[in-house]
Amino acid sequence: MKKNAKLVLFFGLSFFLMNFLIAEETTPAGWKKNNLTRETFVNDFQTPPVGFGNVPFYWWLGDPLTKERLSWQLEKLAQMGRGTTGLQINYAHSDKGGLAWGYTIPSEPPLFGDEWWKLVQWFMQETKKHDIAVSLSDYTLGVGQGWKWDEAIRDYPEIVGQVLDCRTMDPDSPTPNENNIVSAQVFNGKKYIVSARKVNPSIDPMHPKSGKAVVEKFFQPFENYNQGEGGKGLNFFFSDELDFHVGGNLWNEYFADEFQKRKGYD
Repeated sequence: MKKNAKLVLFFGLSFFLMNFLIAEETTPAGWKKNNLTRETFVNDFQTPPVGFGNVPFYWWLGDPLTKERLSWQLEKLAQMGRGTTGLQINYAHSDKGGLAWGYTIPSEPPLFGDEWWKLVQWFMQETKKHDIAVSLSDYTLGVGQGWKWDEAIRDYPEIVGQVLDCRTMDPDSPTPNENNIVSAQVFNGKKYIVSARKVNPSIDPMHPKSGKAVVEKFFQPFENYNQGEGGKGLNFFFSDELDFHVGGNLWNEYFADEFQKRKGYD
């Protein structure tokens, strides 16, 4: 491979505290249980414990990904010392399609295809030799982008989010016969009709199945393809611009029941 070939897998200079750690019985590197004091903070800041360091954006798009190319870049990175503790695989979006932004720019091998998973498996083992973990950022992969979040909505339609809308009517007008009405109250000479409206596609962050659905569709495949690497070669995920595509006066029956239980009134 020519050393002056254009590098489309480049390292960003943004560093992040990755707090999406996969739960493990063993304490992941970079996590401290001891109480923080001024002295320990100063010492740890000057000499960071293993697991704390740079976690660059690592863009996997452009020229075809090959083991040769990735090995050469990893070798160059390793020559810089032990400052990097994680590599966050990222994909960019185009200006066409998609709900939140353009669709993910195609890559070779295709994202989430068999060859891609094999490459990630191999790359993770290579980075472990340098005490570097890897993960995938969810940038460009969220709701309405045609990836795992949409699979979760498709297979768990009950997790689609709802918001409350309010309209006013004459107090003597009959209340509409609609299944989604939450309340109808007369106040100051007007009737207020509050109803729940589904926002599709979206994910209700309050629904008890939302976490299960996202874990099953997005996180679990990483464990399936990389058995035993949770908290090791695969010890973080980064969520960029997390958007459930629903906001405002969120509503579901679980929220209503929990509110009644905690507050004692509807």
